[in-house]
Amino acid sequence: MKKRKKKRGTPPKMKPRKRKRGRPAKMNPRDQAELRHRMLPPLDPEEFSQVFALAMKAAAKAPPATNPELPRGSSVEEDGAVSESQGVDTPFTRAMDSVFAHYKDRVLEALSALGRVDEVMNLARSGDLAPWVRSNPDTPESQIHPAVIEAAATTRLTKATAFPMPEFLREVRRLASEKYPEGDAW
Repeated sequence: MKKRKKKRGTPPKMKPRKRKRGRPAKMNPRDQAELRHRMLPPLDPEEFSQVFALAMKAAAKAPPATNPELPRGSSVEEDGAVSESQGVDTPFTRAMDSVFAHYKDRVLEALSALGRVDEVMNLARSGDLAPWVRSNPDTPESQIHPAVIEAAATTRLTKATAFPMPEFLREVRRLASEKYPEGDAW
C-alpha cells in the first residue's frame, strides 16, 4: 500500500473532544477572558458615576420598620401599608435593586455595574483605596475620588468579578494625574 502524501497547509483531521459527563468543555483562558469581557462590559464613566451614587444612596437608606406581630419578612412602609419582602433587606440588596431599576432591560450592563460597585466598596473597606478615599468625621459617609469611579467603569473584571489590582491602580493613578492634577481639590 502506498501512503498518501498530505497536502501542505491542510490541517490534520481532528476528532472533536468528548466531554466528560457533567463537566463543561475546557475553554482557552484567552477565550474565557474575552467572553467575560463581553458578558460584563465596560460602562460609560458618567453613567456609572450616577449609578454608583444611586447605589450608595440606596444602601445608606434605613431599612423599613419591622413589627414583631407581623409574619417574618413583612414590614410596614412609610404610608402604613404592610408589605412582604421577597428577600432579606440589606444595604447590598437595596443597592442591587437601585442598579437594576436604573438599567431596566439592560441586564448585562446591570450585572457589570453591580460587580463594579461591589468591588469598589470591597476595596474601599479593605483599605486598598486609602489614598483615594476621604472620610468625614462628622458623618459616617466617605467620599471616593472620581478617578476611582472612572477607572472602575472601564477596567476589565476578572473571573472572580474583581479588578486586576495592578492594572486598576495604574489606571486610577493615570486618571488622577491627567484629569485631577490639582490633587486635593476633588
